[in-house]
Amino acid sequence: MKTVKFIAILLVFFSAQMFAQSVDEILQKHFEAIGQKKLLEKGQFVAKGKVIRGQMEIPYTSYHKKPMKFKSVAVFQGMEIVQAFDGKNGWTINPFAGSNKPEPMTEEQNEKMKIQADFGGLFHNYKEKGYKVNLLGKETMDDADVYVIQLIRPNGDDIKVYMDAENYVILKTKFKTKVRGVEQEFETYLSNYKSVDGIVDPFDIETKLKGNTVSHIVIDSIDYNVDLPDSIFVMPEQKPEKDKK
Repeated sequence: MKTVKFIAILLVFFSAQMFAQSVDEILQKHFEAIGQKKLLEKGQFVAKGKVIRGQMEIPYTSYHKKPMKFKSVAVFQGMEIVQAFDGKNGWTINPFAGSNKPEPMTEEQNEKMKIQADFGGLFHNYKEKGYKVNLLGKETMDDADVYVIQLIRPNGDDIKVYMDAENYVILKTKFKTKVRGVEQEFETYLSNYKSVDGIVDPFDIETKLKGNTVSHIVIDSIDYNVDLPDSIFVMPEQKPEKDKK
């Protein structure tokens, strides 16, 4: 009986090891498919496109720099809506919320910005970030076989990634998180993949909540040959009113 139990334990152990290796093997193929090494070598890029809201197209530019810097600027009715992350903290300018001044983000908003600002992507160095990654199996999505990979962040965010089993690009994510204390699940669809300088990115990104589109970004161009100063990601200082002239 002891021998049988020992063999059973060994089988469970080796099955777990093989399972863990298969996740990392899939991720390695994913990194190769998207040109992850070249992306990290470039270290920064600028994407230009538009945010689609119904019949409206709002010009959009995003700035990215490793390891954790991000800024987006959307221009609507002649005014700029800015969201940024300087590597540690996020800030925003939203004149449609009643102020043209930069405002720091809340702790909850900062957590979401960390995902957006992560230059290498969620799976890059996931163990060092304290993320847990599990391979949940294989499914069929729009006639394509996909790997379903679960990623859990230290704060409890649960993200399921649906990765094309042939091309190893991400087709969809399900992001379960809390918004103002209420659990919500967002679905993001990534399509129209293109290669620029050997780096493969989705040029169409649509996010839905309960079946309704909450964000739809169409990228027109990506430039990896840029030099972005750290200063553009830092929240501008505001002078006291009495010092302004």
